[in-house]
Amino acid sequence: MSWWSEDRYHFSFATYLSVYVIWAVAQLVLVFTAAILLSYAVIKTSYTMHDEAFKKVLYSPLAFFDTTPMGRILNRYQV
Repeated sequence: MSWWSEDRYHFSFATYLSVYVIWAVAQLVLVFTAAILLSYAVIKTSYTMHDEAFKKVLYSPLAFFDTTPMGRILNRYQV
């Protein structure tokens, strides 16, 4: 922006504007891509964590269910 306001390289207004628009579109694409990838990673991780926790409870010994109240077990799966 400072090069634009100082007119350091004597480019036309359209050239400065097109460079500015290209940078804005590139930033938009990169931020959108990062958001999609982060969302995918979070969803995949949450499914994996839930499946692992469910397997641990499912394959735990019967004594665990005798000594642990049902409310405490169910509370681990609530949002």
